[in-house]
Amino acid sequence: MAVHHFLTSVQVAKLLGISRISVYKKIKKGQIKAVRIGRNFAVSEETIREIIEHNHNKNLES
Repeated sequence: MAVHHFLTSVQVAKLLGISRISVYKKIKKGQIKAVRIGRNFAVSEETIREIIEHNHNKNLES
């Protein structure tokens, strides 16, 4: 059984260098995959790695 680690929206915002509100907007638009736990969202570390890697590769192409 794989163990998944999740981050809060505040942690995601710090890692991506954006505001917490921007994280919520990206979740709502489907740009960031998240699960809802009660009133909060949780984003898997794997999802954040993919976003960072995608942005890094996109910057290399520019």
